[in-house]
Amino acid sequence: MTSVVPLWLSTSYKPAFRCGGWAFIRIDPGGLFATAGGLRRATQEGMRLSALLAGLADLKQRPAAGAETIVLRIAPGERKGFGALLAQLAGKGDPADPPLDPAAREAVLKGLNRRGLRLGPPLEADDPALAFLMAWADLAREKATAGGAFSASIPKSNLSKISRFVVA
Repeated sequence: MTSVVPLWLSTSYKPAFRCGGWAFIRIDPGGLFATAGGLRRATQEGMRLSALLAGLADLKQRPAAGAETIVLRIAPGERKGFGALLAQLAGKGDPADPPLDPAAREAVLKGLNRRGLRLGPPLEADDPALAFLMAWADLAREKATAGGAFSASIPKSNLSKISRFVVA
């Protein structure tokens, strides 16, 4: 039987300033985790990749091959971009898209640590988890614009307010 690790992701990007932010919430066997971060001199694709890498970064358990699947829950507007990223990771990307950096692909595969990865159902526009993530991604983008790259855990007090809306 395959267990599922839900990973909610959101990104925020301002092309005029080339700055972006991301936020994630993840439920794994170790508990509920949430982090936000941002980058300067980034691309939208780079923000998606950064968000995914951050969401995979500290997974503790090493499952048997195929025993655990990461299921991405994202906003409907981000499905096409994340879908393209997942296709590139699987080696099935559109030849017209810029190729994924081999080091980035290797970093994602290392972060997956023998887990599967797929898109789950999109978050609904009125989903409180989506609003929470978008607010943190926007805040992270603004912080990166002002002060440069960073990553920080979302405080447990903030996370406790949304935890009842994120169910595995």
